[in-house]
Formats: sequence, C-alpha cells, structure tokens
Amino acid sequence: MERGGVTRAIFEVIEGAGERGATAHEIAVKLGWNQKRVSPRIYDLISARRVYDCGLRRRTRAGRRARVLRVT
Repeated sequence: MERGGVTRAIFEVIEGAGERGATAHEIAVKLGWNQKRVSPRIYDLISARRVYDCGLRRRTRAGRRARVLRVT
C-alpha cells in the first residue's frame, strides 16, 4: 500500500472511533500493522490539521500514557 493509502486507512480508523478517539497503538492493532508504520502518518495528519490531539491520554499495555487523536 502506498503512503497515501496508509494515511487514508489511518484517518478512517480515527474517524470511525468518533468521540472516543484512537491512540497510535489502537490504530496499529485495528489495521494489523506495526506502530512504527502508523506513527509517521499520524504526524502527517496532525500537520495537515485533519486530526488533533484532544488532550486525553489512555494507558497502553506497557502502562505508558498514549495521546488520543480525533478528527477535526
């Protein structure tokens, strides 16, 4: 899948999450991808102002606080 398709798939997962939003880990799990593939595209979406960090944090399985993203 080319870069635009990857970015579009990630956007659609965040959009589908609605008000709950989604973390990078949740997106990676939903798509069956490695988080290292997801994170750079999230940056692209934030830079393009298509998604934003809503300020909420959710714990990952490792206990880290992950930012929650929502569609603008």
